[in-house]
Amino acid sequence: MTRAAEARPTGLPHAVFLQRVADEPATSPEVRLGQGAFLALRFFDLLSPDREPPAPDVFRYQWAATERYCSELAGEGTEAAHLAGIVRATSEAHRSDDVRGLAPALLAYALYLEQDAHFDEAEDVLLTLIRVGGTRLAASDATAAWMRVGRVRRLQTDFDRADSAYAEAGRIAVATGDFDQIECVLQGMGISQIDLYDDR
Repeated sequence: MTRAAEARPTGLPHAVFLQRVADEPATSPEVRLGQGAFLALRFFDLLSPDREPPAPDVFRYQWAATERYCSELAGEGTEAAHLAGIVRATSEAHRSDDVRGLAPALLAYALYLEQDAHFDEAEDVLLTLIRVGGTRLAASDATAAWMRVGRVRRLQTDFDRADSAYAEAGRIAVATGDFDQIECVLQGMGISQIDLYDDR
């Protein structure tokens, strides 16, 4: 499996956030936040290496529209703050031509969603980070993202796909010789170093 193998979306990207429209009244904060997440992640998608870079005017227009929508959500609590942070970080990443600074914002948002039991949405955010960041991400961030994908899938009892995500995290950690990350991956999989030695 490559970093992009499972990270390629099918259908409308981030449509999972629009599912809130079906689950909540149209005027509820949850629906508006879901729409904000959809817009913020579509804005982040503009940085994907597998698409033509947007013209400056197109980027500025989408930035202004997304920022305006998310600023209207400012009174809606923690999720709104995460979305505003993603929009700011995306703009800065575009300006500096460096997506590495986006990882903390997206990892934090995914954790928020996971803690709120929005598991499909959390997975979408993590896979988007992996897909758009690709090899431009720091190896530690790519490892962390795959580990979090594994955890979210495990919480949904999708154990085979969780193990695949943990294996990808382990592959990246081993390739970079990051023994702390390797230990974290093993713990995520429920394996200790003692277990490895006991299997001799």
